[in-house]
Amino acid sequence: MVGWEKETMTENLPAKKEKIIKKRRLNPKQELFCQLYASDEEFFGNGVKSYKKAYKMDDYKSAMVLASNLLRNIKILDRINVLMDIVINNVVVDKELAFVIKQKENLPAKVSAIKEYNVLKGRIIQKIEKEERILIINLHKDA
Repeated sequence: MVGWEKETMTENLPAKKEKIIKKRRLNPKQELFCQLYASDEEFFGNGVKSYKKAYKMDDYKSAMVLASNLLRNIKILDRINVLMDIVINNVVVDKELAFVIKQKENLPAKVSAIKEYNVLKGRIIQKIEKEERILIINLHKDA
């Protein structure tokens, strides 16, 4: 299959035509753009780099405008979302978080990652609940 296909139900049609399925396809360059944009490599999340590579373009300013246009295309966004769901999952996120926690160069990032880990593990829920109760009590006193 060349390009990506997505089946969508058509809307606002008579009952007999409700079940008509329309296929949307990406051309090979659009598919490559999406693959690069959603990859876990140097192109991840960078529309300009992804566009320059997929369309073999050297001009940065043109690539910037054209990548921006592509990233407004619903077919492109749908495909990127599908690819992101494959690339970014709980296992990957947990590994990345563990990497940041274990590293020693960027201490603010390390502390932030440890805080996030504690939130995920439910270690600070009680503190948050206590703060909410205090806030509610203070609101009732003012009323």
